Amino acid sequence: MSAETVLQSVLLEVGLDIPGAQITSADYQVRQVVAFMNDAGEDIARRTEWSRLYIDWEVPGGVSAVDLPDDFQEMAEQGAVCLIGVPYTPVRSVIAPEQWDFLVARPSAQPYYHLRGGQLRFSPELPADGARVRYVSRQWVNGRDRIAANADTLKIPERLVQKGAVWRWKRQKGLNYDDASAEFEADLLTEVKADRGQA
Repeated sequence: MSAETVLQSVLLEVGLDIPGAQITSADYQVRQVVAFMNDAGEDIARRTEWSRLYIDWEVPGGVSAVDLPDDFQEMAEQGAVCLIGVPYTPVRSVIAPEQWDFLVARPSAQPYYHLRGGQLRFSPELPADGARVRYVSRQWVNGRDRIAANADTLKIPERLVQKGAVWRWKRQKGLNYDDASAEFEADLLTEVKADRGQA
């Protein structure tokens, strides 16, 4: 399904008859619906780790810090960093800055990583083989983090973007949106389970 198809579905559901509406339309109502689609998409992309948003990134060896990619949203929850090579060696996360400062001053055999200042930092320095990093991209539209063209395809469930845009539109118009919002939340849980193979 393309962004154009989602737009047409939202317009139909909210009762706006705008023949041939396009994502790039100058029509105020269409621009408003597209804005709600983008708000919904951003919300949905941040609510869970969608499998289609995972990026595996290889960091070269011999470094103690690398800049985060432009599309970085967050580290994967489980097994985000591991050393390349045998045996499998997970790199543990450190969140507290003071704990990180301690580990940098007193390196251990156990490797650790820490996010600070737009960088992914390692202690001790990565061995020659480097590390594999799994993170969640913020680009929920192919190559972007916003819908901008009719042919855009989404990496998150289109149905959720549609439902999220509908309840936002109803709220903005002062209409009762409780049922639409509750349906969206229920469908979100279902889609998350399906994405994780739990459905």
